[in-house]
Amino acid sequence: MTSYQSAFISYMKAARTENAMTDSQGTDSLGPDDLDARRKRLMFRCRHMGTAENDLIFGGFAKASLGDLNERQIKRLEALLKENDNDLYNWVTGMEPPPEAFDHDVMAMLKAFRHRAYS
Repeated sequence: MTSYQSAFISYMKAARTENAMTDSQGTDSLGPDDLDARRKRLMFRCRHMGTAENDLIFGGFAKASLGDLNERQIKRLEALLKENDNDLYNWVTGMEPPPEAFDHDVMAMLKAFRHRAYS
């Protein structure tokens, strides 16, 4: 591994840790235009997750609920989408319990949506 690759990996790990801390605190306040842009990015990300199952669950959830989420919930959804697709699927379907950090209102909303839409 080159020194550039090593530095890049270190940077990405630090950025992910910093983002996770900011996401969980929910202290940053954004204007309506910023929230709208974030909602658009989330809509795309929820529809293009990497597995067809998650595309259906998260994409359907985003279409149905994204406009109703407040800023804190948007941050929680953004933090969730940084996790592994298989873990997300297992958590939302109830195959595994989510870690405490992700067992919040947005996870409950996702589980309820999945239950309503695909049961």
